[in-house]
Amino acid sequence: MRRGTGDRAGTHAGKSRASPFTRGRRLALGATAAIYLAGVAAVFVFIDDDMLRAALSLPATLVAMLLGLSLVNYAVRAWRWLVLGRFLGLRVPVAANVAYYLAGYSLTSTPGKAGEAVRLWFLKSGHGVPYSRSLPLMLADRAIDLWAVLLLSLVSIAGFAQYRWQGAALALVIAAISVPILFPRRFEPLLAALYGFLPRRGRLLVRARRAMRAMAELSHWRSYGLTLGPSMLGWFAEGAALFLLLRHLGADIGLLNAVFIFCFSIIVGALSMLPGGLGSTEATIVILLKALGVDLSTALAATAIIRITTFWFAVAIGVVLMPVAMNAAARAANLASAGGASGP
Repeated sequence: MRRGTGDRAGTHAGKSRASPFTRGRRLALGATAAIYLAGVAAVFVFIDDDMLRAALSLPATLVAMLLGLSLVNYAVRAWRWLVLGRFLGLRVPVAANVAYYLAGYSLTSTPGKAGEAVRLWFLKSGHGVPYSRSLPLMLADRAIDLWAVLLLSLVSIAGFAQYRWQGAALALVIAAISVPILFPRRFEPLLAALYGFLPRRGRLLVRARRAMRAMAELSHWRSYGLTLGPSMLGWFAEGAALFLLLRHLGADIGLLNAVFIFCFSIIVGALSMLPGGLGSTEATIVILLKALGVDLSTALAATAIIRITTFWFAVAIGVVLMPVAMNAAARAANLASAGGASGP
């Protein structure tokens, strides 16, 4: 009997050490990086020499401020992950859970940010949290981000009245996506009806029902109300970073306009489902800057820099912390296995 328990423990520990970087995820990350590098090279071709020199000689204090404002957003989002996890009753050490969350940024360049689900893999492999329990955590995390940038866009849209219809359309799309997250219980009858038509998918439908019930534990004003305000502050910080950058490059753009441009472009990129909002986010920033009279050279330079100090900065943090997260999950799995093996 002890031998069987030890074999299971060894198997569990072995699984916990499996790499979350599947071949497909590595290819997606590499392809996205290559395309972005090509885009940066194109920017160097299209911007004039004076703007290129200004972009390449940013003061160290400004670079520190841009990265610092991005860190504010990442810190808020990591805190939100912990708070939502507590509402779900997940008992995961704070340091390890923060490492899991930030390490997920390493795969944010996969289509639809699907690679960020690696966070759920860490929770399952290291702490035995089933996916049906942790999936609502990821969905709520994404939803709150969308709500935060949408609200910031609506608050700061005054300078872009010509885009109010596009803003309204995006708001409707986000509202439709949010319905199952806000009212998961309403969809349980639908699952019951599907079971009658798809009896062979019974196990999958049972898991979906468990996920909906777990989502219901998050669907109240305390969880969303507590985290939405700080989430808006975090995204506002990155919009403020774009404002500071534009002012340094000589573009006379107000703070609210910069916040709208950044947040609106994030929504477009997220809904495009492209890896990291590839192309759609950047194109939206350039188009909106041009609409405010910013010359193409400045718009391209600002877009390239802000994406490096936000999106690619997050990816870099994720890559650095990925080994930390993997080791933390492996240690947790080994401790759990050792405890099970030495038990009665």
